[in-house]
Amino acid sequence: MTPATATKADTQEKIDLLWKQYKETDAQDIRERLILFYAPMIRKVVGRMGLRPDGAIEWEDLLNYGVLGLMDAVERFDPDRGITFETFASLRVRGAVLDALRRHDPLGRLARRRVRAAKEAIQQLTVELRRSPDDHEVAEAIGLNAEQYKQVLQDASFKIGRASCRERV
Repeated sequence: MTPATATKADTQEKIDLLWKQYKETDAQDIRERLILFYAPMIRKVVGRMGLRPDGAIEWEDLLNYGVLGLMDAVERFDPDRGITFETFASLRVRGAVLDALRRHDPLGRLARRRVRAAKEAIQQLTVELRRSPDDHEVAEAIGLNAEQYKQVLQDASFKIGRASCRERV
């Protein structure tokens, strides 16, 4: 056994003992030690999500929401369920970050989905028609009436903020 392997094994034994003690006593100092031990995984999980924070929410905010997810994971984890804490916690961290992003998103899911569909339709129609499609063609391609498409343009304008919506959708 190499020194690195022995260290990993020792560390895992200590963590297993901490989990056992925490589940038996619910001691807050043990909970804090577990959170501190697993804290580095937050940066990895959030980093793998491929998010590019915009003005509404910063990278540190995303990490803080990840900490809340980790804290929740420590409280809810059941070692007897047969999954590793890392797997369980990564889902809780990811979920906490996504929930925070949704709370800070001025557009709802449907509006965001429609804006994305409009962008894709404009790209596809531009290739097919060899020109920029008009609003009616885009609305028809995504299955919306004129009034609904007008709302999509407003939503895209709100999301984008600066250049004309028609150019940026």
